[in-house]
Parts: sequence; C-alpha cells; structure tokens
Amino acid sequence: MNIVAFVILLIPVVLQLLIINYLFKLEKNGCTCAMDYKRTYILSYLVINMIVVILSMFFDVLSIKSNFIGLLLLNLYSIAGIINIIFVIKYVNMLKDKKCGCSESVYRDILYGFSIIDALLLGMAVLMFIYFIFFYKISLNVKGNKKGKIGKKLRIYKR
Repeated sequence: MNIVAFVILLIPVVLQLLIINYLFKLEKNGCTCAMDYKRTYILSYLVINMIVVILSMFFDVLSIKSNFIGLLLLNLYSIAGIINIIFVIKYVNMLKDKKCGCSESVYRDILYGFSIIDALLLGMAVLMFIYFIFFYKISLNVKGNKKGKIGKKLRIYKR
C-alpha cells in the first residue's frame, strides 16, 4: 500500500477515535440526557468499523468473494452502516431537542456533519443505481429490436 492511500485511510480512523472518545466521555461525565440505545449502537458500530478500516489497511478484508458467507457479511455490514447513519442523525437531533448541555461539543457537530454527508452520498448512490438500471433496461429493449421494426415499449424513429 502506498503512503497516500495509507494517509487517506488514516483520516477516518483518527476521526472515529475522536468520536469514540467523545461518546465515552459522555458516559464518564454522567451526562444522563445523552444515554440512549442509539449511543450504544453508534459506539459499537464505530468500534467495529474502525477495526475493519485498520484491517483493510493491511489486508483485503472487504473483497467480495464468490461464497455465500462473504456476500452475507458484506450485506450485513452495509445495512449496519445505513442504520448507523440514521441513528446518528436522530441521536444528535435528540440531543439538540433536549438541549442537553453536557453533550455540546465540536465532536457532536463533526458526527452530525459526516452523517449528513454520508446520507447524501448514499442517496446519490441509490439514485445512480436506479438511473443505470433504467438505462440498462432501455438499452436491452433497443438491442432486442430487429432492423426496421419499431419497438412496442420504446419508439425509435429513424431519420
């Protein structure tokens, strides 16, 4: 692995360590308004995700294998990531709604900001997937037509 890729992978690890530290400090300082099942899930997910990122620096952890278990684990990891994004946004909004003063920190804002960015990127990925599937179906329909005939579902006029 080259140094640039290592540094790029190191940035999320450092951010995750800072956020994990922030979540632990909430409990250590006795911030009862911040104790929620979402906090526990976010903390657990971040620890597991940090381990996966560190392992992926040295090994090809997330390569899709042709076996069922590899695909199942990758799908579960993806679903857990989507749930984490939703929980972080709800958790930070809950803290703001409760006006939980002991949770106010720049780390809370970083956590919220990155979750919004993740949600936007995920939404764009889903839209791109739908876009490509739609145009793939259209291209199959066009290729399936014989010369000189007009398709029933998609009308193509020749000039």
